Amino acid sequence: MKKLVKLSLAAAVATAGLTTSASAVSLEEAIKGVDVSGQFRYRLQDLKTENGANATTSDVEIEMGVKVPVNDMVTAVFKVDFAGDKEDTNNAKDGVNIEDYYFAYNNGAVTAQFGQQNIPGRMTDGNQGDGAVVLYNTGAGITLGAAAFANNNLSGTTTDTAQDGANILSVMAMGNIGPVAVHGQYAD
Repeated sequence: MKKLVKLSLAAAVATAGLTTSASAVSLEEAIKGVDVSGQFRYRLQDLKTENGANATTSDVEIEMGVKVPVNDMVTAVFKVDFAGDKEDTNNAKDGVNIEDYYFAYNNGAVTAQFGQQNIPGRMTDGNQGDGAVVLYNTGAGITLGAAAFANNNLSGTTTDTAQDGANILSVMAMGNIGPVAVHGQYAD
């Protein structure tokens, strides 16, 4: 499924690029509706150890997200991440990771996402998985949802190591009760 999603997203971007270049429109028109966001963070630390020696480390994190509209209801979403931790003796280059790649379908109160994405929930700590998330906004301040992931990178976060990388099925409800935000979730 992972390769199918990658090919489908690549085809969507290629199709958008071909139709844009064939009509010979300006760059502003070609990227109309494309949302690009991201962040860059760099931290350098020079620490003195107990024996008087200096230790220099640097931490770089770059994230970039791109949302490309495919049609009125479907958007292709990509998120690229580079997080390199370097010590002064290590000059090796870290790789760039494609963190998220999925299609998002939005039709009124229903939102569905299919592909590699963050696994929803408080206990997953932003881990990734390949699957689907469907949310329904009831209009009364409550959103109901369900998620199914065929594989994931939750290794080390579960108490039972036999469950690492296993399928995840989940149902959830979230909303506001007065000034309090409430989120309930059951995951298997």
